[in-house]
Amino acid sequence: MFKKNIKIFLGITIIVFSILLILNISHKEKFGREQNKKEMKYYYPNRIDFGELNDAPLAFPKSKNSIDFLAHWYNDFGLESTASSPTQAKGAYVWYDWSWNHSGNLNYDSSRHPLLGWYKGDDPKVLDWISYWLVKYGVNGVILSTAIDTTKWSEPTDRNYWAYQLFNNVKNFNSLKYVLWLNGGDHKTKKEVANFQQDHIINDIVAKHQNIYTYNVNGKRYAMFFIWDMEGWRGTYDKYNGAEYSIERLKELSLKLKALNFDGISIIARNLSSDIFTDNIREQLKDDDIYLFSGEYSSMYAETRYDTYGNYVNHVQFPKEDYQVLNVLTASQSQAPHPSGWSTTGSTPELFEKLLQNAVYVTNKSKKPKIITLYNVSEWAEGGPSLQPNKRDRFKYLEAVKNVKKLD
Repeated sequence: MFKKNIKIFLGITIIVFSILLILNISHKEKFGREQNKKEMKYYYPNRIDFGELNDAPLAFPKSKNSIDFLAHWYNDFGLESTASSPTQAKGAYVWYDWSWNHSGNLNYDSSRHPLLGWYKGDDPKVLDWISYWLVKYGVNGVILSTAIDTTKWSEPTDRNYWAYQLFNNVKNFNSLKYVLWLNGGDHKTKKEVANFQQDHIINDIVAKHQNIYTYNVNGKRYAMFFIWDMEGWRGTYDKYNGAEYSIERLKELSLKLKALNFDGISIIARNLSSDIFTDNIREQLKDDDIYLFSGEYSSMYAETRYDTYGNYVNHVQFPKEDYQVLNVLTASQSQAPHPSGWSTTGSTPELFEKLLQNAVYVTNKSKKPKIITLYNVSEWAEGGPSLQPNKRDRFKYLEAVKNVKKLD
């Protein structure tokens, strides 16, 4: 009788364990058949049939940690915008069909091959799976790496159509916080053009989508934006003669956001001159409810890029300034035909995790904003493996984020 009960108990245990294993599918979510598995090449105007993925489950944000991770998200693969041009004026077709890294290529790199396959980058199901994984593994938000123009963004041939899909047709994106680029970070941009874009993203996106990331101070919420080049911003507004009108525009934007029930504006600005925007000036900006921080996109905080990722991890000198938000790269090795030409070899998820932990330590030991930005969600050609699963590393880059979150 005792032996019989033991057998029944073991049998039930095995069944329960099996059910739990099925429910906790972890890395085996059923997204379906990977896209463009046959590696079809594009010949205008015959569009590729990428195939259809299954619907992603609904992810739920993890519990709050001391540090928020905001991932830069540049998306340039499988876009209808690229395919729509008969002359490749909107980008080379290799970015549409991914033929720059097809498996038959001599330089094929499995770490640049998404588990989703050679995906269609403006497909809402693709974007939903990517968003699902980001949320699941502890990324708090994304910085959408383009100055979105909402004028025609609902049209599939528009360069910003993928962002339109994110905001309107991707359920898991609602569980991510977002940061938008403000136009004006290029001295060639006219002030009127920059103002038009800034006003429209506030009216068309921020006013309608409440999941914008906010920098919070003493119970107050400051909607966050990113400026690609703060010196370019000065070029747009001040012709590089001081910063009077640059600051005036920031004050105007702060007021616009207050009208939407925020308490002001916060900005992470790349290429910000500390000689112009001194600590004293940035303290004064707080009186107008403006928080201005320095940030990066792909900098390694060195005069030249490190030759190996290991050297990057072991020798990086993260800036200690209170106003500097740290940035960490998953990888920094370009593959042709991408023009950046970076050559930092040897990136691995394990090294990325070590580097990220260091950045968390430096941030926690300082008065910096408790934010770290991450390069990148999908810079497959410029940088390498990104914050989504790939054929070589599977989910290990995302697991690195999760592991650091556990220690934080």
